[in-house]
Amino acid sequence: MLGSLSYDEREDWGYLEWIALDERARGKGIASALVERCCAALFAAGASRIITDVEAGNTASAAMMRRNGFTEGVTVTLFARSNPERPAPPAAQVPRDPARSRLRRAARTAT
Repeated sequence: MLGSLSYDEREDWGYLEWIALDERARGKGIASALVERCCAALFAAGASRIITDVEAGNTASAAMMRRNGFTEGVTVTLFARSNPERPAPPAAQVPRDPARSRLRRAARTAT
């Protein structure tokens, strides 16, 4: 698998969940093609606008979204609450992204 993008229909708007590409597929227009196909599906389903988010520091994704017609909008603050019955991981431990792990596994088996 070279890339994947999920999306969700909401009441009158769509949300692009996440996008991931194998490193070998980057810079070839695949992410933009995925974004455009998902946007077309969401608009066809009645979305009046499409929302997505990009993590701070992910300049490549932010630039790709701008190239695909997205503009920066409202800034939100992310609040998190830990489960009091499960200790939080040490600050140095980065939580694993299961979707990214699956993509990397699939990319390794495809070669």
